[in-house]
Amino acid sequence: MDEMLVIREIRQEDIPDLAVAFQSWGKPEKLFAKYFEMHEEGLRFVVIGRFDKNIVGYCTITWESFYEHFRREYIPEIVDLNIIEAYQGRGFAKKLILYAEKIIKQKGGHTSGISCLPSVEYSSPQQIYMRTGYEPDGFGITDYDGEIHLIKKLSS
Repeated sequence: MDEMLVIREIRQEDIPDLAVAFQSWGKPEKLFAKYFEMHEEGLRFVVIGRFDKNIVGYCTITWESFYEHFRREYIPEIVDLNIIEAYQGRGFAKKLILYAEKIIKQKGGHTSGISCLPSVEYSSPQQIYMRTGYEPDGFGITDYDGEIHLIKKLSS
Protein backbone atom coordinates (compact mmCIF):
# COMPACT_ATOMS: atom_id res chain seq x y z
CA MET A 1 0.00 0.00 0.00
CA ASP A 2 1.33 3.42 -0.95
CA GLU A 3 1.96 6.05 1.67
CA MET A 4 -0.57 8.84 1.53
CA LEU A 5 -0.89 12.32 2.92
CA VAL A 6 -4.01 12.56 5.05
CA ILE A 7 -5.23 16.06 5.86
CA ARG A 8 -8.00 16.56 8.36
CA GLU A 9 -9.11 18.63 11.32
CA ILE A 10 -7.41 18.06 14.65
CA ARG A 11 -8.62 15.43 17.11
CA GLN A 12 -7.81 15.33 20.79
CA GLU A 13 -5.70 12.21 20.33
CA ASP A 14 -3.40 14.16 17.93
CA ILE A 15 -2.17 16.46 20.70
CA PRO A 16 0.64 14.21 22.07
CA ASP A 17 1.87 13.36 18.55
CA LEU A 18 1.98 17.05 17.60
CA ALA A 19 3.89 17.88 20.78
CA VAL A 20 6.48 15.17 20.10
CA ALA A 21 6.81 16.11 16.41
CA PHE A 22 7.32 19.80 17.19
CA GLN A 23 9.23 19.46 20.47
CA SER A 24 12.48 20.74 18.94
CA TRP A 25 10.55 23.77 17.65
CA GLY A 26 9.69 24.78 21.21
CA LYS A 27 6.00 24.03 20.73
CA PRO A 28 4.75 22.36 23.91
CA GLU A 29 1.78 20.06 24.33
CA LYS A 30 -0.16 22.84 26.06
CA LEU A 31 -0.05 24.89 22.82
CA PHE A 32 -1.72 22.09 20.89
CA ALA A 33 -4.18 21.50 23.74
CA LYS A 34 -5.09 25.21 23.53
CA TYR A 35 -5.43 24.99 19.74
CA PHE A 36 -7.72 21.97 20.16
CA GLU A 37 -9.81 23.83 22.73
CA MET A 38 -10.10 26.85 20.42
CA HIS A 39 -11.00 24.51 17.55
CA GLU A 40 -13.77 22.95 19.62
CA GLU A 41 -15.06 26.43 20.52
CA GLY A 42 -15.05 27.52 16.86
CA LEU A 43 -12.48 30.27 17.44
CA ARG A 44 -9.78 28.64 15.35
CA PHE A 45 -9.83 25.79 12.84
CA VAL A 46 -6.85 23.44 13.15
CA VAL A 47 -5.70 21.34 10.21
CA ILE A 48 -3.15 18.56 10.54
CA GLY A 49 -1.31 16.49 7.97
CA ARG A 50 -0.11 12.94 8.44
CA PHE A 51 2.01 10.95 6.03
CA ASP A 52 2.22 7.21 6.70
CA LYS A 53 0.68 7.97 10.13
CA ASN A 54 3.48 10.41 11.02
CA ILE A 55 2.76 14.07 11.70
CA VAL A 56 3.91 16.10 8.70
CA GLY A 57 2.66 19.48 9.81
CA TYR A 58 -0.28 21.63 10.70
CA CYS A 59 -1.81 25.04 10.23
CA THR A 60 -4.62 26.97 11.84
CA ILE A 61 -7.25 29.36 10.57
CA THR A 62 -8.17 32.31 12.74
CA TRP A 63 -11.60 33.63 11.93
CA GLU A 64 -10.77 36.97 13.54
CA SER A 65 -7.21 37.95 12.66
CA PHE A 66 -4.96 39.97 14.95
CA TYR A 67 -4.01 42.02 11.87
CA GLU A 68 -6.32 45.03 11.77
CA HIS A 69 -6.92 45.09 8.00
CA PHE A 70 -7.90 41.40 7.91
CA ARG A 71 -10.07 41.79 10.99
CA ARG A 72 -11.83 44.90 9.63
CA GLU A 73 -12.47 43.20 6.26
CA TYR A 74 -13.51 39.84 7.84
CA ILE A 75 -10.65 38.01 6.15
CA PRO A 76 -9.83 34.69 7.85
CA GLU A 77 -6.08 34.18 8.24
CA ILE A 78 -4.04 31.01 7.85
CA VAL A 79 -1.70 31.13 10.83
CA ASP A 80 1.12 29.03 12.24
CA LEU A 81 1.73 26.87 9.17
CA ASN A 82 4.55 24.47 10.05
CA ILE A 83 6.00 21.46 8.25
CA ILE A 84 8.53 19.11 9.89
CA GLU A 85 11.94 19.53 8.21
CA ALA A 86 12.04 15.93 6.94
CA TYR A 87 8.84 16.58 4.97
CA GLN A 88 9.63 20.04 3.63
CA GLY A 89 9.98 20.50 -0.13
CA ARG A 90 7.40 17.83 -0.94
CA GLY A 91 4.37 20.05 -1.53
CA PHE A 92 2.76 19.38 1.85
CA ALA A 93 2.59 23.05 2.85
CA LYS A 94 0.71 23.88 -0.33
CA LYS A 95 -1.71 21.01 0.30
CA LEU A 96 -2.39 22.24 3.84
CA ILE A 97 -2.99 25.76 2.51
CA LEU A 98 -5.41 24.49 -0.15
CA TYR A 99 -7.28 22.44 2.45
CA ALA A 100 -7.51 25.48 4.74
CA GLU A 101 -8.82 27.57 1.84
CA LYS A 102 -11.49 24.94 1.20
CA ILE A 103 -12.61 25.28 4.84
CA ILE A 104 -12.67 29.07 4.55
CA LYS A 105 -14.86 28.82 1.43
CA GLN A 106 -17.19 26.34 3.14
CA LYS A 107 -17.65 28.90 5.93
CA GLY A 108 -18.59 31.57 3.37
CA GLY A 109 -15.21 33.27 3.02
CA HIS A 110 -14.25 34.88 -0.28
CA THR A 111 -10.70 35.90 0.61
CA SER A 112 -7.94 34.22 2.60
CA GLY A 113 -5.06 35.94 4.35
CA ILE A 114 -1.62 34.76 5.36
CA SER A 115 1.33 36.63 6.88
CA CYS A 116 5.05 36.14 7.31
CA LEU A 117 8.25 37.93 8.11
CA PRO A 118 9.97 39.35 5.02
CA SER A 119 13.33 37.76 5.74
CA VAL A 120 15.71 35.24 4.21
CA GLU A 121 14.66 32.72 6.88
CA TYR A 122 11.09 32.86 5.56
CA SER A 123 11.91 33.05 1.84
CA SER A 124 10.75 29.47 1.20
CA PRO A 125 7.30 30.02 2.75
CA GLN A 126 7.00 33.32 0.87
CA GLN A 127 7.64 31.48 -2.40
CA ILE A 128 5.03 28.85 -1.52
CA TYR A 129 2.48 31.56 -0.74
CA MET A 130 3.15 33.38 -4.01
CA ARG A 131 2.97 30.13 -6.04
CA THR A 132 -0.33 29.37 -4.31
CA GLY A 133 -1.77 32.70 -5.48
CA TYR A 134 -1.20 35.04 -2.53
CA GLU A 135 -0.29 38.66 -3.18
CA PRO A 136 0.66 41.51 -0.83
CA ASP A 137 -2.41 43.29 0.54
CA GLY A 138 -0.91 46.68 -0.33
CA PHE A 139 -0.44 47.96 3.21
CA GLY A 140 3.26 47.13 3.53
CA ILE A 141 5.08 45.74 6.53
CA THR A 142 3.33 46.34 9.83
CA ASP A 143 5.28 48.16 12.53
CA TYR A 144 4.00 46.08 15.44
CA ASP A 145 5.06 42.66 14.12
CA GLY A 146 7.30 43.36 11.11
CA GLU A 147 5.23 41.07 8.91
CA ILE A 148 4.01 41.38 5.36
CA HIS A 149 0.39 40.38 4.89
CA LEU A 150 -0.81 38.55 1.81
CA ILE A 151 -4.28 37.86 0.46
CA LYS A 152 -5.88 35.56 -2.06
CA LYS A 153 -9.34 35.86 -3.60
CA LEU A 154 -10.94 32.42 -3.41
CA SER A 155 -12.78 31.23 -6.48
CA SER A 156 -16.34 29.99 -6.21
